[in-house]
Amino acid sequence: MSVTEEDRLRLRERLNQVLGEREAAVLMESVPPVKYDELATKQDLSLLRDEMGVDMREVRTEIRELRADLKADMAQQLRVTVLTHVGSMVGLAAFLSAFG
Repeated sequence: MSVTEEDRLRLRERLNQVLGEREAAVLMESVPPVKYDELATKQDLSLLRDEMGVDMREVRTEIRELRADLKADMAQQLRVTVLTHVGSMVGLAAFLSAFG
C-alpha cells in the first residue's frame, strides 16, 4: 500500500488529537515520507562515492587524451598555416621581383 500525503495529513491530525501537537510533530518527524527500503544508508553512499571516483578518474583520463590530441592537431594546423603563408610570401616576392 502506498501512503499518500493526504494519508499522512489525516494521521497527523489524529495524532494531534491523541498525543498533542508537540508529540505528534516528534513522531511524524521520526517517520520518513518514503519507504524504508528506499532510504540510502552510509554504506550505499560510500559505494556511490567509490563508483563516482572511478568514473571521475576515467573522465579525467579521457579529457587528458582529448587535450593531447587537440594539442597535436593544433600544432599540425599551425605548421601548415605558417608554411602556407611563407610559401605565399615567397611566391609574391618572386612575382614582384620579376615585374619590379
